[in-house]
Amino acid sequence: MRLTFSILSFILFFSVLSVSAQSNSSWSPIGLTVNGKNMQNNVEASYQLSKCNNEDVVYIKLFNYNTDAVIVEWNDAIFTKELKWVKENKIKSLTIGGNEVIFGECSNTSKSELVVKVSEFIKNIDDFNKFGTTSFKVTTIKK
Repeated sequence: MRLTFSILSFILFFSVLSVSAQSNSSWSPIGLTVNGKNMQNNVEASYQLSKCNNEDVVYIKLFNYNTDAVIVEWNDAIFTKELKWVKENKIKSLTIGGNEVIFGECSNTSKSELVVKVSEFIKNIDDFNKFGTTSFKVTTIKK
């Protein structure tokens, strides 16, 4: 059973990797659904591995394709090269306006939820495989 799960996880990872490798962007999709799509309820999620103040970080980018504002909630997670998820139990929450894009930046602390310190999940950046979320939830704010 574990071997089957490991093989399936490995295949899924390389399919997502090959799709993101074809993109010209340095942003990689965050698999939000069971089939690996990076969009849920018209909110698209991507990540970028980078540095901020000489520290390895993941920047998150969220694009709300809805005309209404939404509240997005999730838990951060990092998938290691040993094929293990290291998850955070703290729920993050942000409001995104209709047709708005928000993303993490090193210099912008107002959206600190969108900057994830890799060292809080794993000790060595070489163990980083990809970023993900758990419990991703989108709630529409009706006018």
